[in-house]
Amino acid sequence: MILAAPLQGFTTAVFRRAHWETIGGVTEYFAPFMRLEQGGLRKKDRYDTDPARQGDAPVVPQILVQHYEEGKILVEYLRETGFRRIDFNFCCPFVKVVRAGYGAAMADTPERMRQVLRLTREYPDIRFSAKLRLESVQHAALLRDHPLVFLTLHPRGMMQGYDGVPDRAAYEKLAGQSACPVIYNGDITAPEPALQNVMIGRGLLADPALPLKWTGQTVPATLYRPFLDRLAELAMAENGGLDYLKTCWEYFLPAFPKRCRKKILKSRTAEEYRAAVEAGFGEWQTVGDGADA
Repeated sequence: MILAAPLQGFTTAVFRRAHWETIGGVTEYFAPFMRLEQGGLRKKDRYDTDPARQGDAPVVPQILVQHYEEGKILVEYLRETGFRRIDFNFCCPFVKVVRAGYGAAMADTPERMRQVLRLTREYPDIRFSAKLRLESVQHAALLRDHPLVFLTLHPRGMMQGYDGVPDRAAYEKLAGQSACPVIYNGDITAPEPALQNVMIGRGLLADPALPLKWTGQTVPATLYRPFLDRLAELAMAENGGLDYLKTCWEYFLPAFPKRCRKKILKSRTAEEYRAAVEAGFGEWQTVGDGADA
């Protein structure tokens, strides 16, 4: 099972749809977390999870809640919208999120976690999963009490954020204690035969064809072009599309010619952007860096 991790500002509906239509190889795409703001849904969350914008991509909305009541509002909304897969975010380490008691901070309030997980039984037509950090491993018994299709573990502590070395031993421990499959997430940049179930985040942005390489496929540079073209087509149809595309190049294709990457980042129009990508691909394939990158 290969899952695409949610990254705020990057793995938007535009990215998910473009990747699914041109490269694929992903079992499910997780949308960046949605949450309530002043008691209601944020406009950007409604927009990003609008079924009309997903195409045929298998998308899983992720919800950030700390109370049962918050979770019920979001689950009801998503259910009415047509989703039958939802993921609980007990993982986010961002300071503002944690200080407010959400994300990774839920490990400190297991009773609240238990109340939120009640939703898994109240909505049997929805398949729920949960994403965790190291602090939540201590609650393996609590998690076993609820019908989750799988758990995803990012084996770093809340205070580590995304720094330091992931704790593989903690992952193995949880996998041995869990009643459902446990997905590994954290610093995945190349296929690892020892890991069968993974969630890939920054590694997928750097190499959109990584899911195919995981299954042993040889990936030519020409495969990346349709993805970038489709991504540009979808992004340019929306406000701020060019800025979004340039943001993605913070991670995209590290081996891409630096000179062309700079032109991409300096582009001011869709035409300049496309010309810079075109030039980059010509040079990339000529020197051979793009083959099975």
